[in-house]
Amino acid sequence: MTVDYPAKDRADPQRRRLARARPPHGPVGTKVGFDYIHSVVDDHSRLAYSEIHPDEQGPTCAAFLSRAASYFATHGITRIERV
Repeated sequence: MTVDYPAKDRADPQRRRLARARPPHGPVGTKVGFDYIHSVVDDHSRLAYSEIHPDEQGPTCAAFLSRAASYFATHGITRIERV
């Protein structure tokens, strides 16, 4: 399996940062910001796994990739060739 997981410098910022605006009329102190969609797609089967996270930090990405590998393993895709 080849995993398509866009690197920070390769991905188009507009596609990578699919923003979800928080409600503008929320409680005082509510911040408007970005949520980041992390996605992995198997090249052969086109099976996809996605999660929404508040950041793109290394530990978040590593934990996401670990969960994605577990998800693919439950569907019979056990070998990851490259990320």
